[in-house]
Amino acid sequence: MGDTAHRLTTDRAVMFRTDTRKLEKIALHLVSAADKAVTVKASLHAARRLQDFNHSAPLAEAAAQVAPGTDGWVEFDLKLDLQPGFYFVRVAKQDKVSWTLFATQPEQTGRAYMAGNDWKNMPGTYAIRLLPGGDWARLASDPQAARGEPFAAANVVNGYARAVRGWPNSWRPDPQQALPQWIELDFGRHCQFDTVHVSFQSKTMRARDFSIEVASEQGWQTVAEVKDNDDRRRVLTFPRVSADKLRLTIQKATSEAGMCEIRVYDEGASQGGRAAGQSGAAAPG
Repeated sequence: MGDTAHRLTTDRAVMFRTDTRKLEKIALHLVSAADKAVTVKASLHAARRLQDFNHSAPLAEAAAQVAPGTDGWVEFDLKLDLQPGFYFVRVAKQDKVSWTLFATQPEQTGRAYMAGNDWKNMPGTYAIRLLPGGDWARLASDPQAARGEPFAAANVVNGYARAVRGWPNSWRPDPQQALPQWIELDFGRHCQFDTVHVSFQSKTMRARDFSIEVASEQGWQTVAEVKDNDDRRRVLTFPRVSADKLRLTIQKATSEAGMCEIRVYDEGASQGGRAAGQSGAAAPG
């Protein structure tokens, strides 16, 4: 467990992915500075993708009494059935109580706090257990177990567009293999999109030449190409396509090149655009 705890001076939330079908309880690691028992309220919400804390109706709500001097796990009864996917626990303001953070951030988790009427995403993860089905306490004390490989393909969809606290949050082509090399997003269904945001590790760790392809009945179709790139972040637009897979192929880059994030949008769907497949699975090649 980490040494950092944040007071519940505003609503705070933790997100996670689970394959658990039956959730009896959650446990949160809380610290009380109150001189008497206080009530802490929590609710469970479904999320469309990692780091998306947009408002959704609670699937379940619970409250727990936190005794004075508490510094440990506090259980909340939920008792509900779940489908595999992303969820977040929202904890209501209670400024006599603090919520501990894990020492390191387990994979496919995130946190946020309420600033005004909006959620503000932050690095790190508040300490949580699912009962039964998920105890990240061991993982959080072991950075390699918690986060997986430092340059894994899955990093491009973990919600971070840059390195955080020394962790690269990027995919890096295999330096032992020749270019071109590619990374693929599998959305699991056909999506319409016309815009791809690409963020590299840094300007000096960018790819120089790369292309965007989509899967079609005729094979892979190129929809965008970049030559002599000089930017850390690129926004690529093209005529709207419908596909269940997207591939970014790097043709030219240094051996230190790293890609932190690929975001896919259907900008034509609405004024603000709509995420088409940010939560897709990523695989290298």
